[in-house]
Amino acid sequence: MLAEGTRRQKKVDDNCPMTPLSRTLKVLMKTNPHPAGFAEALATFQEAATRVPAYRDFLVKNSIDPEKVTTPEDFSVVPPVTKENYLKAYPLPDLLKDGDVTTGHVVSMSSGSSGTPSFWFRNDIATRQSVELNNTLFRTSYKSHEEKTLVIIAYAMGTWIAGTYMFTGILKLAEEDHHISLVTPGINKGEIIHILKNLAPHFERTVIAGYPPFVKDVLDDAEEAGAPLTTLNVSLLFAGENYSEMWRDYVLKKIGKQNDITASVGIYGTADAGIMGFENPFSIFARRKIVENEALMKSLFPQATLLPTLVGYRPDMRYFETNKNYLLFTADNAMPLIRYKINDEGRLITGEELTAALAESDIEIPADLIQAHGYDQYLALYGRSDVSTTFYALDIFPENIKYGLESHELQERITGKFVLRSEYDRKQNQTLHLYVELRRDKKQSESLAFEIQEAVMGSLRKYNSEYNKLYSEMGAKARPRIHLLAYGAPEFEIKIKHRWTSKQ
Repeated sequence: MLAEGTRRQKKVDDNCPMTPLSRTLKVLMKTNPHPAGFAEALATFQEAATRVPAYRDFLVKNSIDPEKVTTPEDFSVVPPVTKENYLKAYPLPDLLKDGDVTTGHVVSMSSGSSGTPSFWFRNDIATRQSVELNNTLFRTSYKSHEEKTLVIIAYAMGTWIAGTYMFTGILKLAEEDHHISLVTPGINKGEIIHILKNLAPHFERTVIAGYPPFVKDVLDDAEEAGAPLTTLNVSLLFAGENYSEMWRDYVLKKIGKQNDITASVGIYGTADAGIMGFENPFSIFARRKIVENEALMKSLFPQATLLPTLVGYRPDMRYFETNKNYLLFTADNAMPLIRYKINDEGRLITGEELTAALAESDIEIPADLIQAHGYDQYLALYGRSDVSTTFYALDIFPENIKYGLESHELQERITGKFVLRSEYDRKQNQTLHLYVELRRDKKQSESLAFEIQEAVMGSLRKYNSEYNKLYSEMGAKARPRIHLLAYGAPEFEIKIKHRWTSKQ
């Protein structure tokens, strides 16, 4: 896969005029023996130091001479950029190359899940990278170069990145050697179900690409509407958040592929830079084995409290580093980001290290997976530290709740969506409240509320040690109060992304 992508990349480069970045990169790739991706990251850094007004000023203010940054060690002392110290600190045009907003051909907005929505500019570099990454993804997991494939873009279509970015990248594949047709209903469930019933049967495979909770809603409703999910050869493409292997089993069962590790792919993507990495059959196999082996989990991911998202990535496109458990990445685009701290936590691991760890645990890897890694650099994404609910001064993260709600017994009665928030009563006592959406036509009951409370308590006490200690001291006062809301209640209105937490 990689060799073919390289050939296509070279063809593009040969047709483009030589830029300062490409000249620098050619020299570095011949002379620089440093880790994979560092040559590209250094070239991006040096070009940004010259051409991006904001970054040039940022380096001056931090007393960094870009000409003296030549090694990974030098690069590691360059201060990370963040939304606060960089993106919000400079006028928008100064963040782009040459201070020119027209260098960004497409402008997207973030969903604002951790604050005010931001504008993000993409140019032909982003498009080319999307094509390269999607080419590997679709060849490895969906075989769309061999089968007539319908791709349903079920991300929100608008100013948000996921829908337009994936549509553009996949459309380019259709123009090459992939047998792909695209349809873009966005987040309209009725249209998606109509497509599944009346259009999808004419294709050999159907890929539903969307936000995980929304795709689950689609599958639940499509099943009830009589769509032939188990005979359509459906595959799933997710982006937006972490999910458990129990949750994956649930949605794969809906499409008749519970044990097929090629039938679903999770993307780690951001509005800031597009696709960062994605699952492949090997990473999914490894993740499913890790969740069954607590010792292996602790050995590989000692800082994680929950099973991380595990994705392969291209270091020449996204150069990752870690700093105190935080992931930093460097990526070229109309708005270059250098050692950008997005507040995602995780660790980096090579395919060789991952393979060795599985072997040491006596886990046999199927031969076909050894040959189908896709990429040999992986990152384990633990989660974000800035999306949580505060309760008695401790942080409770959505994942602490999700794992408690993902049993098959509960999923048949609830959608899996919830809103968690801390509230104060008339005496200003703090209480924890969990609002849970019922499946369509399901009724409220005290017994269901109790089941949910017990499941959530078990998850909280297992995965959040601070909460477990608080519960040991406070007892019943620390138990979340469960509120069962009807399907489609205002709290669960379909949007770009669901907000799992809220402030009172």
